[in-house]
Amino acid sequence: MIIFRAISKLNDPANAQKRDAYQFEQVLTIEHRSSSGKPERKKEKTYFVKMQNGWPERHLLRMDGKQVSAEDFAKESARERRIRDRYIRSGKSSHEKQEQVLSVDLARRFDFTLLHTEQSSTRPIYKIAFRPKTPALEQKHVADRVLQRMNGTLWIDGQDFEIQKVEATLSEPVKLLGGLIGALNQMEFHLERIRLNNGAWFNQRSTVRISGRKLLETVNLKISETSDKFSEIQSSVIEERQGEERSPSYF
Repeated sequence: MIIFRAISKLNDPANAQKRDAYQFEQVLTIEHRSSSGKPERKKEKTYFVKMQNGWPERHLLRMDGKQVSAEDFAKESARERRIRDRYIRSGKSSHEKQEQVLSVDLARRFDFTLLHTEQSSTRPIYKIAFRPKTPALEQKHVADRVLQRMNGTLWIDGQDFEIQKVEATLSEPVKLLGGLIGALNQMEFHLERIRLNNGAWFNQRSTVRISGRKLLETVNLKISETSDKFSEIQSSVIEERQGEERSPSYF
C-alpha cells in the first residue's frame, strides 16, 4: 500500500507545479579510479537548472571549475534539447524523466517488505526493503538483468509518500554475452532527496559506484550528482515559462 501511494504521487500534476517554482545548481562528477579505488582522473560539470512542467532544463556553466566557452555551451545545450525532445516525442509524463525514482514498471519487478517506521523530526519515515521477485520476470535487455540482481532499502516520507532515500547493491555479477565483451562485477547506488518549503521534492545527492570489465579493460567508476543553491522563482516567471513550453517548437 505504501509503495502504491508513492507511485500515485508521481502522477499528481501538483508535483510538477511545485517543482516549477525552483531553480538550482547541479554538479555532475565522473571519477575514473584504479583497481584499489584511488582516483586517477576526474571530470566535473556544473549546471544551472530551471524547471519546466516538471522537466529539469539544464544549462552548462562550468567544466572542471572553469567557465565554459560559447562553443561548449552551444554543444551541451543542443545535447540537452535532443534529450528533452526525445522524451516529449515518446509521450512520457514528467515523472518519467530525469529524476525518476520509482515507477509501476520498476515496482512490479520487486517484492517489498516494511521493516519499521522511523521518526525524522516530526515526520514518520517508512523503511522498506526490496528484492527481486521470484521467479524472475522476462529479461529482454541488460538493464533487466541488472535490476533482477539489485536489492536494497527505501526510505519513504510518511506524510508526502515521497521517496527520501535509496540504497541498493548488485547481489551478483552480470556478464555481457557470456563475459566475452565484458562484465558488471559490482554496483552500488545511493540517493538522498530533499523536501523544500512548498513541499516539492528533489534529488539532492546521488552516487553510483561501478566496477567491472569492458573487453580487456578494467572499469572502475564513481559517478556523483549534487544539487544545491535552490531558490524560488517569481510566479510571473513560472507562468511565462509554462507558456513557452506549450509552443509548437516543443510539442
